[in-house]
Amino acid sequence: MSCSEEEDSLSRWSPRLACLHEMRDIVAFHPTARGSAVYSVSGRADLVERRAEALSRGGVVFSAWPLKPKQRICVELRRRRRQRHRDHDDDDDVPGWPRLGFTCHDPATLANDLPPFAVPDLTDRDGFWARPVGDLGGVVGGRVTVWLEDDGSARWIVDGVDRGVLVGGLPVQVPLWLLVDLYGPFTSARLVPPSRNLLYLIMPRR
Repeated sequence: MSCSEEEDSLSRWSPRLACLHEMRDIVAFHPTARGSAVYSVSGRADLVERRAEALSRGGVVFSAWPLKPKQRICVELRRRRRQRHRDHDDDDDVPGWPRLGFTCHDPATLANDLPPFAVPDLTDRDGFWARPVGDLGGVVGGRVTVWLEDDGSARWIVDGVDRGVLVGGLPVQVPLWLLVDLYGPFTSARLVPPSRNLLYLIMPRR
């Protein structure tokens, strides 16, 4: 299915997603389109985790609704806490960074067709754009803010530092959903409401 054909899918979304759309200041992950190892934490729509034993596989999630041009969305990405005593290798030993990007495909149509990884499994398909997000400054993770520009580029800020263009060549004339892949030691993602992220950006950090 092409990106343009999927515009019609917006009118067929579930009542649950329609309710989320009315809560304009609340951001959420898609409730059904997610990797095999991803689960919601305590039923929250804004916080997901990947089971550590999955070893980086099955960690793909999407935003519940497409982003509008200039609309900023903040993702807080966190590493799994290290165990003091371990009898086997786990994600702490797997190198790599989470992946961020976009898709023009309605995530509801992908619920039963998600591969283990966003890169290259999804990016090899038409209508998916993603890249690794490296150098998250904090020991436990960091916050990444992304938004779409009218020229088809997606820009990003990491912990308040402008990193320029995340991905380019996006068809901004059609709906675009945020894509997150919890890869390597990063096993948690939280979507931060706009008001809280604004305070985070303007407050001085020690």
